This record gives sequence, C-alpha cells and structure tokens, in this order.
Amino acid sequence: MKKARRMRRRRRRNIPGFSIPVLLIAASYMVTLGSQIVTQYPQLVFYFVLLLGASFSFKIYKRYKERRILRLSGVNDIDKMNGFQFEYYVRELCQANGYEAKVTKAQGDFGADLILQKDRNRIVVQVKRYKGKVGIKAVQEVVASKSYYNAEEAWIITNSFFTNSAMELATYNHVRLIDRKELIQMAAIMNPYIQATQEHVIRTTANNEVVCDKCGSEMKIRKGPSGLFYGCTNFPTCRGTKPLESA
Repeated sequence: MKKARRMRRRRRRNIPGFSIPVLLIAASYMVTLGSQIVTQYPQLVFYFVLLLGASFSFKIYKRYKERRILRLSGVNDIDKMNGFQFEYYVRELCQANGYEAKVTKAQGDFGADLILQKDRNRIVVQVKRYKGKVGIKAVQEVVASKSYYNAEEAWIITNSFFTNSAMELATYNHVRLIDRKELIQMAAIMNPYIQATQEHVIRTTANNEVVCDKCGSEMKIRKGPSGLFYGCTNFPTCRGTKPLESA
C-alpha cells in the first residue's frame, strides 16, 4: 500500500505545471481563428451549417421511417404468435406476394412447413418462430425437404436471427434465409394486401401448439419404436418428449 501511494505521488509530481496555461492559449487561438474564418469566409460557414442541418434532418427522417416500418409490420403481434399461428400468417404473407401456399401436415412434414408454387417454381419453406437464434439443424432439414419435394428453392423464415454456422451452411446449399429484419420489411409492404392480419390470425387460429416443458420450444409429432409421440423441435439440444394423450 505504501509503495503504491509513493508511485501515485511521483506521477502527480511528474505532471508539467504549464499544461493548463498551454491549453488556455490553444483554446484562445482556436476562438480567434474561428472568428477570422466567420469574418473572411461567411459562405463557407453557411454551407457548413446547411450540411449540419441536412445531416440532422436525415437522421430524424431515418428514425421516423424505421418506426413507421415497425408499426406497419406488426412485428410485436408476430412475436405473440405460437408456431402454428406463425405458419398460418407466413402462408397468408406468401399468398399476398403471389404464391400458391400450402401448409404441410404436422406428422411427417420431412422438414418443410410450407410448399410454395409460382410460375412452375416450387419452394419448400421452414417456418421458425423463435426467441433465440435458429441453428444449423433447420438448414439441414430444409435441404433434405428440397430433395424430397423435388423443389427448386429452399427458404427458412423466422421472426428471429440465424447462427453463424446456419448462415454458412445455408450459403453453401443455396438456402434463402429470411430473418427478422427482412420479415419486418416484407410484412410492412404486404400487410395491406393480406386478408388475415396478425391480430386476426391470433384470435381465429386455434392454439394447438404443444410446448416443450424443458426448453419452451414447439413440439411436433414424431414416430419412434413405441409409436407416435411429441418431440421437441430443438432436438438434439433438447430431448424433451410428450405422449400424444397428455398434449
């Protein structure tokens, strides 16, 4: 402790005493220089103020635009949906965008929640309503479903974001990832043309989602050696299961 105090005292002593006067002189010089520039180059000052005002106005407009897009997208209502309701809403969103959309059956969907059709182009879509990031498993599943359904494209749509490994694998396999930012943009544009709004979907769509007791993720019907059961979609990270009768 004593040694530390001595070191502090030495550092204080080493501070030059003329530092404050030097700063005052420099500040005075800058003020004088600034007044000379204002006097000699008034147009330059005018353009500087104009540029500063334009920059400030652009920031205000950008913030207003972001808030308006968020409001139009209804993303807060999307976050309130369960997995089944989110699938139904995404189907409505794709139909408004000119696609024929069909929801696959819960049992044996082979990695695709929706099948889109437009101009003889078939697209398999996996829909993920997550609180955390969507991992690599979703990409693996939708790649497999692309071959099974003989589709030309594969998409994953989520209200969240993707892990780095999921994005890397998706790039390699040419899977389109639509994350929260792109979903907000899409919803803000297409919502006026959707017959079923987010609020309507939440109120009218049956809440038949089965939730895992261990991690809170959605559960889907799986087939095992003992027959059908509900398994967590977050498998193998989570191995939660439920019998069909208890759900």
